[in-house]
Amino acid sequence: MSYEELLEIVKNRRSIRRFKPDPIPDEEIDKIIEVARWAPSGFNQQPWEFVVIKKAKLRSQIVEYCKEQLQLGHKMDTIGSPNPPGTAQGEPLEAEGGRFYIAPVLILLLGDHRNMEGLPSAAKYGTDYLHNTFNASLTCSFLYMQLAASTLGLAAQWLSSSQTPYVSFMIKELLGIPKYLSIYNMMAVGYPAAQPQPRLVRPRGEMVHLDYCGPESFRSDSEVMDFIKNTRS
Repeated sequence: MSYEELLEIVKNRRSIRRFKPDPIPDEEIDKIIEVARWAPSGFNQQPWEFVVIKKAKLRSQIVEYCKEQLQLGHKMDTIGSPNPPGTAQGEPLEAEGGRFYIAPVLILLLGDHRNMEGLPSAAKYGTDYLHNTFNASLTCSFLYMQLAASTLGLAAQWLSSSQTPYVSFMIKELLGIPKYLSIYNMMAVGYPAAQPQPRLVRPRGEMVHLDYCGPESFRSDSEVMDFIKNTRS
């Protein structure tokens, strides 16, 4: 693969929130996970497990848990938040067409904390080091899932509400997931029912710094707030 091909894949990867209910062949899900399991991880500990959820009854129950959390998050956003409440990349909380509600497949990425025993002592006994190594490893795997779905022409959405205490607890109880595994994130996968809006990306010259760079090299508070408003409106 050339650099140009890789860049094109990265540019085209988007969170797509509207899905068709059409089923996805098992082979496509297998391809997503095959890519994800080759992701880099701290000291090659590969602390991941994948749970593919296809049964309609289970998906429906998980959706209800996520909806409850989304409504709470929406309520929080209406109190003292500089961001327009209930929006994500300009799309309303209950976008017509469903968001993840009718996606035919959900993929849970779990983290197995027991793998952290494979880290050297400097990592195991440094709380931040341990936490960051564990999360960075899972982030790599989840990003690989996203890129794989994009190359297959599938829509994929991050469902970070799955990480919240309530939703995480309820999903683990529903699916019988052991306590020593944590939910890192969940991805809804399906065929796209709509094209996402163009993505706002900061200029390269604004974010790349060379050698010494004092406060004057970085954005001011007001510039950061302006960018936040633009991405949430």
